[in-house]
Amino acid sequence: MKLDILSSDTTVETQKMEPGLKLLIFSSPGEIIFDLTWPMFDIDGQWYPLKQFDNTIHPDWVGPVSISPHRSAPVVSYYNRQGENRLTVAHDGLTAITELGAGVHEEDGTLRVRISAKLDALTVRIDERPIEYQNAIREVVNWWQRGISNYPSVPSQRGTVFSTWYAYHQDISQVILEKLIPDLVELGIHTIILDDGWQTDDNHRGYAYTGDWDVAKSKFPDFGKLVSELHENGIKLVVWFSVPYVGMASRRWQEVTGRMLYELPEERCGVLDIRFQSVIDELIGQYLEFIDKYHVDGLKLDFIDAFRQASTSPVFDRGKMQYVTVEDGLLTLLSSLKEQVLQRNPNFFY
Repeated sequence: MKLDILSSDTTVETQKMEPGLKLLIFSSPGEIIFDLTWPMFDIDGQWYPLKQFDNTIHPDWVGPVSISPHRSAPVVSYYNRQGENRLTVAHDGLTAITELGAGVHEEDGTLRVRISAKLDALTVRIDERPIEYQNAIREVVNWWQRGISNYPSVPSQRGTVFSTWYAYHQDISQVILEKLIPDLVELGIHTIILDDGWQTDDNHRGYAYTGDWDVAKSKFPDFGKLVSELHENGIKLVVWFSVPYVGMASRRWQEVTGRMLYELPEERCGVLDIRFQSVIDELIGQYLEFIDKYHVDGLKLDFIDAFRQASTSPVFDRGKMQYVTVEDGLLTLLSSLKEQVLQRNPNFFY
């Protein structure tokens, strides 16, 4: 491996963990940029969180991927035809916006990884051990969890889960779920995710009716009774919320005017500006009120990647906004909500 440090006044310390596994610990006054280079030997595929169905190893001039707390994760893995890890690189800058570029440097045929972060400290984990590449990625996740999370998975997250979206989309109801209970019990399914559709009578997609989070009585005439029936049969209920969206047909639409990052006219909704503490407080208040009223077992918090600043987003206003970046506001929302739901239920699915 060759290391080229491109940022000024940056120092690095190497910590060897075991053969083929080491940490590079960087320090800098405020910006860390470096290239890591390896020979392209016995490498046939690439994995990273945003790859979708593309395993291609691209040239490095394709450019970096921007990574933030709600978009992707700072890890890339290379493997051979047998699925054996050849190189997995990750860093611990999970709460900042960083850039990670990786690919073949065409001039000499080497594999080059560039990491850029506006941070004063960054630890990079480099794994070249000949293990299955999915295990190398799994160990990265464990490394992250040891560093930042005190919220281990709960049993309901590790079993088989039934999501209403893939069977019914928005056309879901209390009658449908009640009829499903015997089959779910027989199949050993102990958790349901009640997805989009419970909050609206409209089944035409889009998010015009999000934001109020009232149960649609025409579909769920007695939501509390449904939750009790599920619990009596050993089934937990996790309920979907589209966190950023407030629909143009909702009562809240007028309330959040002036506290939007941008609008999505085709979806008939807008995206809340999470830089306002009032937005964070209102969202948490809605979720806790719903949990306390219906005693649900978890929340599916969807579309948090929509929290981003667009070209039309308002500039930061120090007199009105409490968080300089969207990322700061989102981390506050998620950490505060986690703390409060775990006080209610240490096994909450979140």
